Amino acid sequence: MANEISMDINKGRTMADDFVREISVLENLTNELNEQMQQLLSDISYGDPRYINCITGVVANDFTKGSGERLINQLSENEIYIRSTVDRLEEEDNVIGNLFELHGYWNGVLQAAGHSLFGVAFALTGLTRFEFANGAWRVRYLSRYAHLTRAIDNSKLRTVARYLLGPKYLVRYMDKPLRQVMYRAGVGFFPGHVASFDSGLARLREAARNADTFKGAFGAVKSHAGDLLKASKGFLKTNFVTAFIASGVEESIGLGMNILNNYKEYGNNEAVLKRENAKAVGRAVYNTGVKTATAGVGGVIGGAIGSMILPGVGTVVGAAAGGFIGSIVGDKIAKHTPAWVDEAALHLKDEIHAGIEKVGDGLRAVGKGMKKAEEGIKAGFKEVKNTADQLLKNAGEFFSKKFSFT
Repeated sequence: MANEISMDINKGRTMADDFVREISVLENLTNELNEQMQQLLSDISYGDPRYINCITGVVANDFTKGSGERLINQLSENEIYIRSTVDRLEEEDNVIGNLFELHGYWNGVLQAAGHSLFGVAFALTGLTRFEFANGAWRVRYLSRYAHLTRAIDNSKLRTVARYLLGPKYLVRYMDKPLRQVMYRAGVGFFPGHVASFDSGLARLREAARNADTFKGAFGAVKSHAGDLLKASKGFLKTNFVTAFIASGVEESIGLGMNILNNYKEYGNNEAVLKRENAKAVGRAVYNTGVKTATAGVGGVIGGAIGSMILPGVGTVVGAAAGGFIGSIVGDKIAKHTPAWVDEAALHLKDEIHAGIEKVGDGLRAVGKGMKKAEEGIKAGFKEVKNTADQLLKNAGEFFSKKFSFT
């Protein structure tokens, strides 16, 4: 039987809090000592010149400050490790956090599926299709559809139509025809960007196929890389902008929840609250960067694979699937935050805390409400579990009596 390792989460958190208290004391002592050393240097400069070089050397070498900072940094690293360990153990019991993570996952699934279905629908109905002619992919529209959208663009219904696609389209892409904006709203890309990306890949593959040797194929790919990037600029930009917006929105909500949770747990301990809020902000920035990169790259790779299978609709479906897979990879990477992210954020803990504290009283009140809500949810789950266990027990007793032959 495997040995089980258990840990008292409350004791772990108390230990981390003790580290923070000692760090705060050391920071204050170090600052005070540095001020006294500077004052001593100032005072001695007006006295006997024989002592000036001695005191100046001590201050210049900064022995006390360096030793104090090294000790503070070591304690800070230990606190980060202890609290991150406690947080990981507590993750399984974090009902609201787990529900939020599940919501984010299914939101990504629905978004990727929605873009793919719209792309397939546009292709099957013929409203927007892609044709290869003269060495490049072109966008073609169903004649009646093109006439109808052009008529709407030239009428008073133009604003209404764009509002129905989404309020943002009242101010964005006003220079684009309605048929292109409709495709963008449903699929996530302008059809022209998809066609340009497919054309660039087609030229790249053609150059590689025409090469006689592997070295020649590599040279062809290298020489056409710039052309591909230029042709794919709109497609690449859309992938990364979409990934950045999605990641930014998700991390902003997550950051808000983390800060609320910090006020719930540490609202009466300012030293710990400063550190935890700083770490939450630093991790949100880091996570946004990681998820943007992985989702953006995933979308481009998926689009390229889809383009090789079926240019146009395959590109759209591949980009949606690749972006979703990339975001999952980003989530996995982001969960293992490097120590330097926390350490960098802690250097700005006072500035971050000052900004958040402007609404600190409201956050403390909401944090208390969150704690009560979470306790209510846990109590409800426990009651449901107990009821289910009792029903199963009663059912077992009933059937054992019915089928008993003794």
